[in-house]
Amino acid sequence: MKNEKHLKKALIISYFLDRNISVGAIRIQQVIQHLISLNYSVTILCENIDTEFELKLENQKVLKIASWRKVAKDKISSSNSTFSFLKYFKNFLLKRGIPIIGRMPDGLNSWRKKSLRTINSDQAYDLIFSTYAPYSNHLIAQKVKNNNPSSFWIADFRDPWTFHHFFKGLKILSFLEKHIEKKVFKTSDLILTANSNITDHYKNLYPLALVSTLENGIDSSFLHKYDKLPALKNSPNLIIHAGTIYSKFQNIKPFLEALSHSNNIYPIHFIGLNNPTANIIEDHHTAFKHMTFISKLNENNLLSYYKSSSYLLFFDYDHCQYVTSKKLYEYCATGKVILFITNHKNSTCANIAQKYGNVKFIENNSIAISEALTNLPSPKASNDHNLENIYFDTNLNKFLKKYHLT
Repeated sequence: MKNEKHLKKALIISYFLDRNISVGAIRIQQVIQHLISLNYSVTILCENIDTEFELKLENQKVLKIASWRKVAKDKISSSNSTFSFLKYFKNFLLKRGIPIIGRMPDGLNSWRKKSLRTINSDQAYDLIFSTYAPYSNHLIAQKVKNNNPSSFWIADFRDPWTFHHFFKGLKILSFLEKHIEKKVFKTSDLILTANSNITDHYKNLYPLALVSTLENGIDSSFLHKYDKLPALKNSPNLIIHAGTIYSKFQNIKPFLEALSHSNNIYPIHFIGLNNPTANIIEDHHTAFKHMTFISKLNENNLLSYYKSSSYLLFFDYDHCQYVTSKKLYEYCATGKVILFITNHKNSTCANIAQKYGNVKFIENNSIAISEALTNLPSPKASNDHNLENIYFDTNLNKFLKKYHLT
């Protein structure tokens, strides 16, 4: 390895860096791994990081700055009373994305100050990479950039901020939020987003800013790992759904109703299902005979399930053009038939599935789903699509090369 004095230096700012807490952490972990492969000396500022990933960072500086987030979350979650003020307050905060999920007021002001003291904002870096949410990450980066104007700052918006699809925020503070967001766009050298809809919206809001799309995609090593792993032994024909279901945007009730009245269909495995959705499924207990639930798996085990499956199941995000799924890119890469349940074939995710995947669209009503599940197409995998366009590390490298950061 080159002498550290001659290495380029990068500062990565991501409050959430544990993929078990936030699926968005996967994106920033890929950024870190790619920069290390380019012989960057990386300083990572976070509140949490999963152990498996941290072990890969032998010679890098990981600064874990504690916050009150876990203590506050545990206190709010500990209340069991249905009419508890704490539960009402918790729901109020969640709907608006405050105080730590992404909207103002940001309860991580003390974390931001501690972070700036820890890293020394006068330190010069070749590259600053901050990711939303929370927006504290960008404000830390802005301070470092202001103190070191020659540093190249990439502000990554994997989700939009002031027009967030999940979190309403507080109207009384929206003007101030937009003012701060505008300063971030003015100070940063490059804005990245996770899909073209977010990019287009920001280009309209801030026409002078440099805004580009870096899709979540897959790592270029994904297919190598996938091809190398064996399928599960003695596995029957399977339909697999992997990852979180957001009940606010993904309507799975017609699917459950279809299962309740169907026979002779493939068993369906839900992997890593989140609790709120599990509660919805409990209301359709007659569908249980077709379903198996598996807790979160490590990457190798998940890929083995993909390989053993006959079909991969995806529920579209209704009326939400700003959400794209990391798992959908993985589905596409396997070449397996994607059973894509939607009422909007021109949605953001539907376009991704058509562009890169082997997709079978199913209208999201119980009759259409029941008919589709009993008359499934051939499960033959197809890899006819050009997957190079969704290699995250390759596309990231194009940006770094363009701005002389490799």
